[in-house]
Amino acid sequence: MADHHPTRAVSPQDLIVRCYVRRRRDPKGGWVAHCIDWDLWASGDSPSAARKSMEDAIVSYIEAVLDTDDKSSIPALLQRRASLRYVAFWHYLRLRSKLFRGDGGRPPLDSEPFQESLPFQLAHSYRSGFPAAS
Repeated sequence: MADHHPTRAVSPQDLIVRCYVRRRRDPKGGWVAHCIDWDLWASGDSPSAARKSMEDAIVSYIEAVLDTDDKSSIPALLQRRASLRYVAFWHYLRLRSKLFRGDGGRPPLDSEPFQESLPFQLAHSYRSGFPAAS
């Protein structure tokens, strides 16, 4: 008999994760990206490179989570969050970016929030392979 896991309804918001990119504060320089919904970190030489690295990290993380033999662990792995200080920082960046957006242009910022959507193929796997929480 096949192992069957009931699925739960997934809203479009479930397929978007909150991230931010910021300039590194150490002598090495560069940029870091942080996904606060899964506490993933990535880096790059520019904001766009750090964002691309984060996109790759998200794809790798979801693939690894869905490939686990312990399907009952998937809900916990997909609900892994960053600490409150990083979540608060993301909200601060989001508010700051909205305030500066109203002046016709944004000044150069050393940090900015962004949202990353799961690629369609992963989103489909995520929706069809997600076991119901107990």
